[in-house]
Amino acid sequence: MSYKNIQPDQTIGIIGGGQLGRMLSFAAKQMGYRVAILDPKENCPAAQVSDLHICAPFHDQIALQELYDISDVLTYEFENVPHQVLEPFLDKIPQGLFPLKFTQDRLLEKETIQKAGFKTVPYLKIDTQKDLKIACEKLGYPVLLKTRSGGYDGKGQQFIHHQDIQVDINGPSILEKVIELKQEVSLIVTRSIHHEVKSFPVIDNIHRAQRLIESSIPTSLSEQLMEKVLHIGKRFAEKIDLIGTLAIEFFITTNNEILINECAPRVHNSGHLTIEACQVSQFEQHIRTITGQPLKETNMIYPALMVNIYGQDYQASLDVLANYPNIHYHLYGKKEMKKNRKIGHVTICTKDIEQREYYRNVMRNILNKDV
Repeated sequence: MSYKNIQPDQTIGIIGGGQLGRMLSFAAKQMGYRVAILDPKENCPAAQVSDLHICAPFHDQIALQELYDISDVLTYEFENVPHQVLEPFLDKIPQGLFPLKFTQDRLLEKETIQKAGFKTVPYLKIDTQKDLKIACEKLGYPVLLKTRSGGYDGKGQQFIHHQDIQVDINGPSILEKVIELKQEVSLIVTRSIHHEVKSFPVIDNIHRAQRLIESSIPTSLSEQLMEKVLHIGKRFAEKIDLIGTLAIEFFITTNNEILINECAPRVHNSGHLTIEACQVSQFEQHIRTITGQPLKETNMIYPALMVNIYGQDYQASLDVLANYPNIHYHLYGKKEMKKNRKIGHVTICTKDIEQREYYRNVMRNILNKDV
């Protein structure tokens, strides 16, 4: 299917109004586009900075039709939009629906990755308690039980350390072998409607309690491993005929094996540092993709460290804002400061490695202590 170029003053419709939609809207508005948001929450983060907000559920066909009618192109900012409801509107969705479809089902995601010729952790499909028992014996302990759909930031996931732990299956699931990791990294890949591919620098990530705490560039991977990650990202994007943005999370094992852990068919939290650290942000690059504009180079301008702000650290983050003027401070406009809910991030850009490590330690003492 071919898509026309969208010019400034035309309207981009974004399905989803969270922080990713907010930052996409910032990028689109800077380039001169109008932005319409569909999201069920009043005064959601993206609606605060956009031209129009349709306040309705994502599966509301009347609301989707309204968004379609007023928009010249459509995109989505998170992967839990039911892909079936978007079928009637496909002619305005350059990304298509396959990226949504395969990332909404962890089993299909693993199968898609392996079919493309790349490695994942060992896994087995789980439907019953009997399946779980047999799979645990096959994979060995420890293992991680995940629901096939709907989970994020550790939700829908249960660790099983030994055979005595009793676990209930909450619907169709997969069981993954827990492996020894040396590192977790991510790669943001963008592929245009003209099949031009650009990747951002490989990003080092640190998680705690299965939540992303810190991201940084340049990666500490060896040049050889970094080049392999970049090659895998580009080839995978081409294999699935990607249009738009794909975030790929990688596991690097202790014997330097590269595994694809999971994907997101959108801009990604770990890529927020591109706003200040690269020649183009992941958000502008995505807008350029769906509007048919040429992609920019993604070179790093400054080494950068990004630290997430969660709800319990809102007050502490205000001290960061007041006392560290060289730090880039982002709040997402969320009204509820819930524990372990991402509400913002800070980014430190500096070529001085000692200074970056100083700020890393300072931020660790202020933010995310309770995650």
